[in-house]
Amino acid sequence: GLIPQAGFTDVTSAHVDCIKYYGITKGTTATTYSPTASVTRWQMALFLTRMATRTGVTLPDGSDQGFTDIAGESAEIRTAINQIKQLGVTVGKTATTFAPDDNVTREEMALFIERWLETAAAGPGGTSNDDAAVALVAASATHVNNPRGPSPRAVTWTRPHDHHHLATYRRRAAAQAA
Repeated sequence: GLIPQAGFTDVTSAHVDCIKYYGITKGTTATTYSPTASVTRWQMALFLTRMATRTGVTLPDGSDQGFTDIAGESAEIRTAINQIKQLGVTVGKTATTFAPDDNVTREEMALFIERWLETAAAGPGGTSNDDAAVALVAASATHVNNPRGPSPRAVTWTRPHDHHHLATYRRRAAAQAA
């Protein structure tokens, strides 16, 4: 069947509807998605762990991984950050800091997705060990706004991601892992 509209008043996008339907996003409020807002590292951790759950990745327990800068975050956020560390999706900004309030850069997003895809039970081509396919998916996700296809000039690695673009990336990655 068709995925119902997400109910956000600030965006109409099938991509956003999809990730809301599957519980990957909850929006920035009950009625807003904030499609042009930047995505923080803690938000990305939540998106990745929620997507992992929906695609059959078994999440670790989320026990403390030594990040000293996440103590003020909610239990859900701390658990998600620790889980992506346990999965090898992140190494942190340093051995003891995650920088949860920093924006996700395009490079970090590509690394997070590539590493996450390596944890998926079945990735592109039907295997999670197909490194070339995983790299291709991560690279193609960074070029989603280029109608002419991948181009080195199309990537701005230091530009923080907005919510709409990440919805498209996550939807593509989840479809590849399904």
